[in-house]
Amino acid sequence: MKSGTIYQVKIIDINENEIQYRTYANPDGPLYRVSRSMVYRIKQEGGYWEVINIIPVGKKRRINTDETRRHYIGMGILDLIRTDFTLFYEYLLPGNKIGLRIPFTYGFRSAYFNTNPTLLAPIPFYRNTVFKTGLELRIYSGQGYGKVRYVFSPSVYYLRLNRVPSDYISSSPDFMVFRTENALRFMIFNGIQICPVEYIQFGLDLGFGADVDFGGSALYLTNIPLNPKAQLNLHLGYKF
Repeated sequence: MKSGTIYQVKIIDINENEIQYRTYANPDGPLYRVSRSMVYRIKQEGGYWEVINIIPVGKKRRINTDETRRHYIGMGILDLIRTDFTLFYEYLLPGNKIGLRIPFTYGFRSAYFNTNPTLLAPIPFYRNTVFKTGLELRIYSGQGYGKVRYVFSPSVYYLRLNRVPSDYISSSPDFMVFRTENALRFMIFNGIQICPVEYIQFGLDLGFGADVDFGGSALYLTNIPLNPKAQLNLHLGYKF
Protein backbone atom coordinates (compact mmCIF):
# COMPACT_ATOMS: atom_id res chain seq x y z
CA MET A 1 0.00 0.00 0.00
CA LYS A 2 1.07 3.64 -0.33
CA SER A 3 0.98 3.82 3.46
CA GLY A 4 3.69 1.17 3.68
CA THR A 5 1.41 -1.59 4.97
CA ILE A 6 1.85 -5.00 3.33
CA TYR A 7 -0.95 -7.53 2.80
CA GLN A 8 -0.52 -11.12 1.67
CA VAL A 9 -3.53 -11.85 -0.54
CA LYS A 10 -4.89 -13.84 -3.48
CA ILE A 11 -5.92 -11.31 -6.13
CA ILE A 12 -9.21 -12.06 -7.90
CA ASP A 13 -9.50 -9.08 -10.25
CA ILE A 14 -7.88 -5.74 -11.09
CA ASN A 15 -9.86 -3.09 -12.95
CA GLU A 16 -9.57 0.65 -13.50
CA ASN A 17 -11.07 1.59 -10.12
CA GLU A 18 -10.41 -1.19 -7.63
CA ILE A 19 -8.61 -4.42 -6.79
CA GLN A 20 -10.60 -7.40 -5.58
CA TYR A 21 -8.89 -10.00 -3.38
CA ARG A 22 -9.24 -12.68 -0.75
CA THR A 23 -6.83 -13.25 2.11
CA TYR A 24 -4.00 -15.66 1.33
CA ALA A 25 -4.75 -17.70 4.44
CA ASN A 26 -8.42 -18.10 3.42
CA PRO A 27 -8.57 -18.15 -0.41
CA ASP A 28 -12.21 -19.32 -0.37
CA GLY A 29 -13.32 -16.69 2.14
CA PRO A 30 -15.08 -13.35 1.67
CA LEU A 31 -14.19 -11.08 -1.23
CA TYR A 32 -12.57 -7.75 -0.33
CA ARG A 33 -12.21 -4.59 -2.41
CA VAL A 34 -9.71 -1.76 -2.17
CA SER A 35 -9.39 1.38 -4.24
CA ARG A 36 -6.68 1.06 -6.86
CA SER A 37 -5.44 4.54 -5.96
CA MET A 38 -4.40 3.30 -2.48
CA VAL A 39 -2.09 0.58 -3.83
CA TYR A 40 1.57 1.30 -4.59
CA ARG A 41 2.73 -2.01 -6.08
CA ILE A 42 2.12 -5.77 -6.11
CA LYS A 43 4.73 -8.47 -5.73
CA GLN A 44 3.79 -11.69 -7.53
CA GLU A 45 4.65 -15.12 -6.12
CA GLY A 46 7.50 -15.44 -8.61
CA GLY A 47 9.13 -12.27 -7.22
CA TYR A 48 8.06 -9.89 -10.04
CA TRP A 49 6.99 -6.40 -8.94
CA GLU A 50 4.06 -4.72 -10.73
CA VAL A 51 3.83 -0.99 -9.98
CA ILE A 52 0.23 0.19 -9.73
CA ASN A 53 0.78 3.83 -8.76
CA ILE A 54 3.88 6.00 -8.65
CA ILE A 55 4.29 7.78 -5.32
CA PRO A 56 4.92 11.51 -5.93
CA VAL A 57 8.36 12.88 -5.16
CA GLY A 58 8.47 14.13 -1.57
CA LYS A 59 5.93 11.54 -0.42
CA LYS A 60 7.86 8.41 -1.28
CA ARG A 61 8.08 5.99 1.60
CA ARG A 62 10.37 3.02 1.65
CA ILE A 63 8.44 -0.17 2.29
CA ASN A 64 9.90 -2.36 4.99
CA THR A 65 9.44 -5.90 3.70
CA ASP A 66 11.00 -7.15 6.95
CA GLU A 67 8.15 -5.73 9.02
CA THR A 68 6.09 -8.92 8.75
CA ARG A 69 9.05 -11.23 9.44
CA ARG A 70 9.47 -11.27 13.19
CA HIS A 71 10.65 -14.85 13.66
CA TYR A 72 14.23 -16.00 13.19
CA ILE A 73 15.56 -19.53 13.63
CA GLY A 74 19.12 -20.63 13.03
CA MET A 75 22.18 -22.49 14.20
CA GLY A 76 25.70 -21.68 15.41
CA ILE A 77 28.33 -22.67 12.82
CA LEU A 78 31.45 -22.20 14.94
CA ASP A 79 29.88 -24.17 17.78
CA LEU A 80 30.20 -27.30 15.64
CA ILE A 81 33.98 -26.85 15.72
CA ARG A 82 33.69 -26.67 19.51
CA THR A 83 31.73 -29.99 19.36
CA ASP A 84 28.56 -28.19 20.40
CA PHE A 85 25.27 -28.24 18.51
CA THR A 86 23.41 -24.92 18.94
CA LEU A 87 19.95 -23.94 17.71
CA PHE A 88 18.28 -20.63 18.52
CA TYR A 89 14.96 -18.87 18.15
CA GLU A 90 14.64 -15.09 18.01
CA TYR A 91 11.56 -12.88 18.05
CA LEU A 92 11.83 -9.33 16.71
CA LEU A 93 9.71 -6.72 18.45
CA PRO A 94 7.73 -4.21 16.33
CA GLY A 95 10.12 -1.76 14.72
CA ASN A 96 12.75 -4.45 14.04
CA LYS A 97 15.30 -2.84 16.34
CA ILE A 98 15.08 -5.17 19.34
CA GLY A 99 15.15 -8.95 19.31
CA LEU A 100 14.91 -11.56 22.06
CA ARG A 101 16.93 -14.69 21.29
CA ILE A 102 16.90 -18.00 23.17
CA PRO A 103 19.71 -20.44 22.31
CA PHE A 104 19.86 -24.16 23.11
CA THR A 105 23.23 -25.94 23.05
CA TYR A 106 23.98 -29.64 23.39
CA GLY A 107 27.59 -30.77 23.76
CA PHE A 108 27.77 -33.96 21.75
CA ARG A 109 31.40 -34.71 22.71
CA SER A 110 31.83 -33.56 26.28
CA ALA A 111 35.26 -35.09 26.86
CA TYR A 112 38.72 -35.62 25.37
CA PHE A 113 39.73 -31.99 24.79
CA ASN A 114 38.96 -28.52 26.05
CA THR A 115 35.96 -27.23 24.09
CA ASN A 116 35.07 -24.39 26.46
CA PRO A 117 38.29 -22.57 27.42
CA THR A 118 38.52 -19.41 29.49
CA LEU A 119 41.09 -16.65 29.24
CA LEU A 120 42.72 -17.82 32.47
CA ALA A 121 42.95 -21.49 31.46
CA PRO A 122 42.76 -21.86 27.68
CA ILE A 123 44.57 -25.20 27.37
CA PRO A 124 45.50 -27.32 30.46
CA PHE A 125 42.09 -28.38 31.73
CA TYR A 126 39.19 -30.26 30.21
CA ARG A 127 36.11 -28.04 30.36
CA ASN A 128 33.24 -29.00 28.08
CA THR A 129 29.66 -27.85 27.64
CA VAL A 130 27.02 -30.49 28.27
CA PHE A 131 24.03 -28.12 27.98
CA LYS A 132 23.55 -24.38 27.65
CA THR A 133 20.60 -22.03 27.33
CA GLY A 134 19.95 -18.39 28.10
CA LEU A 135 18.58 -15.09 26.89
CA GLU A 136 20.16 -12.59 24.49
CA LEU A 137 18.84 -9.03 24.18
CA ARG A 138 19.82 -8.00 20.64
CA ILE A 139 19.67 -4.31 19.72
CA TYR A 140 19.97 -3.60 15.99
CA SER A 141 20.82 -0.49 14.01
CA GLY A 142 18.41 0.85 11.40
CA GLN A 143 14.97 -0.44 10.54
CA GLY A 144 15.96 -3.55 8.61
CA TYR A 145 15.97 -2.11 5.09
CA GLY A 146 19.67 -2.63 4.40
CA LYS A 147 21.64 -5.82 3.92
CA VAL A 148 24.02 -5.12 6.83
CA ARG A 149 22.95 -4.22 10.36
CA TYR A 150 25.06 -3.72 13.46
CA VAL A 151 24.02 -5.44 16.66
CA PHE A 152 24.78 -4.95 20.36
CA SER A 153 23.78 -7.80 22.64
CA PRO A 154 24.05 -8.16 26.45
CA SER A 155 23.44 -11.84 27.24
CA VAL A 156 23.16 -14.24 30.15
CA TYR A 157 23.40 -18.06 30.02
CA TYR A 158 23.12 -21.10 32.24
CA LEU A 159 25.68 -23.84 31.55
CA ARG A 160 26.01 -27.44 32.62
CA LEU A 161 29.72 -28.37 32.34
CA ASN A 162 31.84 -31.48 32.37
CA ARG A 163 35.33 -30.89 33.67
CA VAL A 164 38.38 -32.63 35.05
CA PRO A 165 39.02 -31.46 38.63
CA SER A 166 42.20 -29.44 39.05
CA ASP A 167 43.54 -31.98 41.54
CA TYR A 168 43.28 -34.93 39.12
CA ILE A 169 45.96 -35.73 36.54
CA SER A 170 45.88 -38.45 33.89
CA SER A 171 47.50 -38.79 30.49
CA SER A 172 44.60 -40.77 29.04
CA PRO A 173 41.19 -39.08 28.61
CA ASP A 174 39.52 -42.51 28.79
CA PHE A 175 40.46 -42.78 32.47
CA MET A 176 39.85 -39.18 33.53
CA VAL A 177 37.34 -38.48 36.26
CA PHE A 178 34.82 -35.94 34.97
CA ARG A 179 32.62 -34.00 37.34
CA THR A 180 29.54 -32.07 36.38
CA GLU A 181 29.21 -28.46 37.45
CA ASN A 182 27.00 -25.43 36.84
CA ALA A 183 27.91 -21.93 35.74
CA LEU A 184 26.36 -18.62 34.79
CA ARG A 185 27.87 -16.75 31.85
CA PHE A 186 27.51 -13.00 31.36
CA MET A 187 28.57 -11.66 27.96
CA ILE A 188 28.37 -8.50 25.87
CA PHE A 189 28.50 -9.06 22.10
CA ASN A 190 29.07 -6.66 19.22
CA GLY A 191 28.66 -7.77 15.64
CA ILE A 192 26.95 -7.53 12.28
CA GLN A 193 23.99 -9.22 10.67
CA ILE A 194 24.00 -9.72 6.90
CA CYS A 195 21.03 -10.53 4.68
CA PRO A 196 22.53 -11.59 1.29
CA VAL A 197 19.22 -12.87 -0.06
CA GLU A 198 15.62 -12.66 1.05
CA TYR A 199 14.83 -14.65 4.22
CA ILE A 200 18.45 -15.88 4.74
CA GLN A 201 20.68 -14.18 7.31
CA PHE A 202 24.28 -14.52 8.50
CA GLY A 203 25.60 -13.13 11.75
CA LEU A 204 29.07 -12.60 13.19
CA ASP A 205 29.44 -11.63 16.86
CA LEU A 206 32.45 -11.09 19.12
CA GLY A 207 31.82 -10.99 22.86
CA PHE A 208 33.62 -10.58 26.16
CA GLY A 209 32.42 -11.46 29.64
CA ALA A 210 32.91 -14.02 32.39
CA ASP A 211 31.75 -17.38 33.71
CA VAL A 212 30.62 -17.49 37.32
CA ASP A 213 31.03 -21.08 38.52
CA PHE A 214 29.10 -22.32 41.51
CA GLY A 215 29.86 -25.51 43.42
CA GLY A 216 32.57 -26.75 45.77
CA SER A 217 35.74 -24.66 45.61
CA ALA A 218 37.83 -27.80 45.06
CA LEU A 219 36.08 -28.32 41.73
CA TYR A 220 36.78 -24.92 40.25
CA LEU A 221 38.78 -25.02 37.07
CA THR A 222 41.18 -22.31 38.27
CA ASN A 223 40.35 -22.43 42.00
CA ILE A 224 38.44 -19.16 41.62
CA PRO A 225 34.74 -18.86 40.74
CA LEU A 226 35.13 -16.02 38.20
CA ASN A 227 36.69 -16.91 34.82
CA PRO A 228 36.98 -14.24 32.06
CA LYS A 229 35.68 -15.38 28.70
CA ALA A 230 35.95 -14.31 25.06
CA GLN A 231 33.80 -15.86 22.35
CA LEU A 232 33.35 -15.58 18.58
CA ASN A 233 30.03 -16.66 17.07
CA LEU A 234 29.06 -17.28 13.45
CA HIS A 235 25.42 -18.13 12.88
CA LEU A 236 23.17 -18.83 9.92
CA GLY A 237 19.40 -18.64 9.98
CA TYR A 238 16.04 -18.23 8.27
CA LYS A 239 13.72 -15.30 8.90
CA PHE A 240 9.98 -15.66 8.41
